[in-house]
Formats: sequence, structure tokens, C-alpha cells
Amino acid sequence: MNSRQVEFFALGGALGSGIFMGVGQGIHAGGPSLLLAYVLAGLVMYIVARCLGEMALNDEQGTSFVGYTMRYLGPRLAFVHGWAYWLCGAMVCMAELSAVGMLVHTWLPSVPQWSAALGGLLVLSLVNTLRVRIFGETEFVMTLVKIIALSIFLVMGVFLLLAHGSAGLPDASVANLWRHGGFFPTGATGFLSVLPVAAFAFGGTELICLAAAETIRPERALPRAIKGLLGRLLLFYVGTTTMIVLLVPWKDVPVNASPIVIIFDHIGLPGTGEAMSLILVLVLLSSCNSFLFGMARVLRALAAAGCAPAALGRLNDNDVPEYAVATGFGFVSMAIGLNYVMPGQVFGLLMNGTAMGVVAIWALFVVAHLRFRTSKSSGHQLVYMAPWFPASNLLVLLFFVAVTSILATDAAFRPVFAYVVAAFAVLYLLSWLCRIDRPVAANDNDFQGA
Repeated sequence: MNSRQVEFFALGGALGSGIFMGVGQGIHAGGPSLLLAYVLAGLVMYIVARCLGEMALNDEQGTSFVGYTMRYLGPRLAFVHGWAYWLCGAMVCMAELSAVGMLVHTWLPSVPQWSAALGGLLVLSLVNTLRVRIFGETEFVMTLVKIIALSIFLVMGVFLLLAHGSAGLPDASVANLWRHGGFFPTGATGFLSVLPVAAFAFGGTELICLAAAETIRPERALPRAIKGLLGRLLLFYVGTTTMIVLLVPWKDVPVNASPIVIIFDHIGLPGTGEAMSLILVLVLLSSCNSFLFGMARVLRALAAAGCAPAALGRLNDNDVPEYAVATGFGFVSMAIGLNYVMPGQVFGLLMNGTAMGVVAIWALFVVAHLRFRTSKSSGHQLVYMAPWFPASNLLVLLFFVAVTSILATDAAFRPVFAYVVAAFAVLYLLSWLCRIDRPVAANDNDFQGA
């Protein structure tokens, strides 16, 4: 993939159900303060991406985050880290497919939620068997569509504000930022409660480094892609959320539907809501598509490290790890059953679980970078160094501790928190039972691609 495809690949992973569906839950919990949570999460994401980028461009033994964790934190944590990322990616994919099912069912009530999710999974199964270059171009086009859709929404929102709203949006006003209880209408507790929502929203940005091994001239493509990613994500997350709050008082923002689709429905132009619903399906499939790519490459790295069956690392004639891809699809297909059994709760459950998983996985990235930097001699020349080391690493870890504390103490999050902690404990136990304790090889080029 080239730099253009890599940047849009990571952007496609991050611009998913978090901004199009989950934003309503975040606004309902924290009001306009969700904007500040997005800014904080965006800065944290940037530091994490810079840490990964530095290791990717300076570690002579490979470009796999599984390899980084193994060398700097040990083989057992590498096993836990890789498999936790894979499971977290699977939950994101299931959440995106569930959102597709919810959207299609709302749009076409005769279509069951589970069958729409199944249809989306079948489409993605075809895309993920293509060559990497074709895959990258497909993802580029899908991401471009969602960028255009969000841009249209922002331009339309500015027009409506200048026109003082419309018949369907009579309360549109800049004063909505402070008029209904202030910028922090639910207090400090409400603001803290939306930090996990923001963390979920930015999950997927690490995909920019997972694709480094399949990038043309990564030493040029990776810094350029990371630099552009932060600005675009903040523009679309903060800009879109701001526009939603300005057009609709935060108390009236829908929780179980896409606020963007609802606003398009109310502007009075025929067919705009349906068109945005169709685009939103593509948006969600694009995000799921990015994570399925990342899951397959991580599984291949785990196989190369001896942490998964060797067959999962084999490539087909298109240089695609087809067994790893098939395994991911098999696991993600559980979303079909969940949408059949508990259609009303599955999206929220998966979103909360993913937020917890993202925090733990990003934390291990940052800790591995700390060990990486301290392992280098003072005279070692590094390129593309992460800024403000080590203060930035420590501040990011403090942010993760705060989010984890919220998840552990909030009654709504506590059951999911317990499940995620149990999953990590099981993975660590499996690392002992599988005797994942061999020393890392001198050259870990086999990890490339994850």
C-alpha cells in the first residue's frame, strides 16, 4: 500500500460506529463535554501512534507489535497482547455489524437485524480475499465516501446555523453549547463517564502502524500518515459532534439511532435521510473491513511467534493469510447469533467491552515503547522519535488509569469490566499452559505484516 492508502486505511478504522452511532450515547451521558473528551482521547491516540511509529522505523528486528512486546516485555505478555488485540478487533467488528443490522432494520423494518448483519459479513469476506493493493484501494474509496458524507453534514450544519435552523430543527443555535445546563451539564461524573466512549471512538488508529510492513517506503509513508491522521480525526469527531449539539439540544439527541441520519431526516429535503442511511452502512462496513485486515495480520504474527498454530501464518497466492482471515470471520460471525438473541443490547455491550480492551492494549504499546527507548544506548541515532519522552508516556498511562477506574466503578460498565479482566486473566493463564516462554529469535522478520 502507498501512503495515501495507509492513511485512509487507519482513518477508515477509526471513523466507524463511534462517530455515527455511539456519539448519541456519549452526548446523552456528558452533553457538550464530550467534545473535550474527544480532544483528550485524540491527543492520547497521537502519542500512542508516535510510540508505535518510532518502534516501527527504528527496530531492526521486525515491524510487528507482537515482536515489540516479546522483546521488551516478555513472551507471555506478547501472547496476551496479541490475542487481546485480536479479540478486541473481533468485538469492534461485531459492534460494527450489529450497528449495520440496527440501521437496516430501522430503515427497512421487514429485514431482521441478524440477517442484515449476515449480509454485511458476506460482503466483507469477499473483499478480504483480494490482493493487498486492491484491498487498500477498496478501503480508500470506502473511507473517501464517509469523509465526503461528514463534510456535507458539516457544510449543511453551518448553513442551517446561519439560517437560524429550519422547520424540522427550530432549536439550532450556537447557544446550545451552554444554554441547557452549561458545557458540563451532567457534572464531573458525566464528563468522566464519556471518556470510555471517546476511547472506543479512536480505537483503530493503531492500524496505521500494523500496515507499515505492507507499505511502500514506510520511512516516508508512516510519518506522513500519522501527522495527517490526528488533524482529520479531530476535525471529524470534534467538528461533527459540535455540529450535532449546535443543531439539536443535547437532551434531544437520540441514543439508539444515528443523530446524523435523524438530522438529515429533519432538514426537509426528500430522500436525504435514506441516502445517509445507505452511506452509513458503507461507513460501518469500511471500519469493520479495516479491523478484519488488522486481525489477520496480528494472527499471522502470533503464528510466527509460536503463540498460535503455524497454519494461520501461511499466505495464499494473493499474499493474503487466508487461514487467519477465515478464523477471524468465523469468530466475528458470532455477531449474527448475538443480534438474533439480544438485538437491543448487543451494540452497547460490545462498545463498552471494546473501550476497556482498547485501553489495556494501548497501555501495553506505551509501556513497550518505554522499555524500547531505555534499551537504546545514548549514542544510538533514532528517527521519528515520539515527542516529550518520557513525560508523554506517563501522562498517557495516567489517562488509561483514569478510564479504567471509571469502568471499574461505574455500575453500567462494571459487568463488562469484570468480563474483560477475566478474559485477560484467561489469556495469561493460557500463556503458561502453552509454555510461551521460548526466547525471541535474533531476527523476527516473520512478524512483518502485523
